[in-house]
Amino acid sequence: MTDARANERERVSHASGAGSPSPRAGVWGSPRGEAPRIKNGRLLILWLALACVVWNGVYDMRMHDAARGYLLETALAQAGLGRGVDMRVAMHRGLVDAVAFSTAWGLGVLLAGLITLRALSNAECRMPNP
Repeated sequence: MTDARANERERVSHASGAGSPSPRAGVWGSPRGEAPRIKNGRLLILWLALACVVWNGVYDMRMHDAARGYLLETALAQAGLGRGVDMRVAMHRGLVDAVAFSTAWGLGVLLAGLITLRALSNAECRMPNP
């Protein structure tokens, strides 16, 4: 009877994962915390979101500057102090400028994030297990 109880306890403890590594240990990491892979995935999403916000902000600023430049040229033309400019031409130049600058800034932020994540993962790989 005691052997049956011991076998039952052993079966239950193995089924619950007590005393043995979790079957999800390769995916979720050690019981101390999250695996670096999942943490880095979340950080990557945050860096992507930040790059999108930067892209949108820079694009908005450059388009705002293009619209102000067009309005200034139009006001000067109406005052007889300038030749004026076609709206389609001015805004197209502003659009090209805004896309170029915002893409450069967004990619710069994303690159900084990727470099940071790479350094973080390299540092975690070199850390000794306590």
